[in-house]
Amino acid sequence: MKAWRFILAGLLLPGLVLAQIPAVSPLSKDQIGAIKAKNAANVELNGLILQTNAAAQAKDWPKTKELTVKLIAANSKLAAAYPDDASYPAAEPGYYQLLGTAHLNLGEYQAAIAAYEKCTGRAQVLCDGRKDSPELKKTMGIALTSEGNAWLKLGKSKEAMACYERAIPFASNPATAWFNLCATRYNMGDMDGAIVAADKAIALDPTKADAYFIKGSCLFGNATVDANGKTIIPPEAMVALQKYLELAPNGGHTDDVKQMLDYAGTAVKTTYQSKTQ
Repeated sequence: MKAWRFILAGLLLPGLVLAQIPAVSPLSKDQIGAIKAKNAANVELNGLILQTNAAAQAKDWPKTKELTVKLIAANSKLAAAYPDDASYPAAEPGYYQLLGTAHLNLGEYQAAIAAYEKCTGRAQVLCDGRKDSPELKKTMGIALTSEGNAWLKLGKSKEAMACYERAIPFASNPATAWFNLCATRYNMGDMDGAIVAADKAIALDPTKADAYFIKGSCLFGNATVDANGKTIIPPEAMVALQKYLELAPNGGHTDDVKQMLDYAGTAVKTTYQSKTQ
């Protein structure tokens, strides 16, 4: 009898558990209709996302621009309709970053800058609301760096440099961000600033050959002439130039580096292959 009672108790347990689950009220027709409407809108939005990504991967920039504008409009409509759904505002920065890329590749630099600024502005709102993420920060880094490139295309070095500086905290590759700043300062004639930025890039990525070239070139310009008329090249310049040859024996600045080293009368111990060979 004890065994029989045990089995009965076991069989009764599921019924007791189920009895604790509260009854679910059926959805009204309006609720069902709202869910269907949102699902249909999301299907349309996802279709636009797929088309836009395909156009961008094919580098069809006119089509990418057209589709991204539609994508932003559709996303904004859903964000207004469903203000409690955080996924729509979270997607905005990426869409504007892609729109900026389309404008940049079409040579529409002012429009690209405007799109990148919208990207970073919306991303900053999310960050301020503690809704940031690694992906969002990556998007901001790309947008700011690309905006700097657009400013350079317009011949605005100061504006480009400001964007590169803003990109550094968000860059997925800080060494590249520092190098962009280094190159811009070099082209502006700010040699001291270029050296500082080059050192930052090198510290983060010791294989950044062009950073050594810029650093070596800047320091080479600090050469002096002694009482005997002999040119004195800073040793650090020689080290940087030789490091460039070590890292990029067939690089685009190889001939320039060789000329500087030959002028300094320094024997280059690093083995490298000449472009003419």
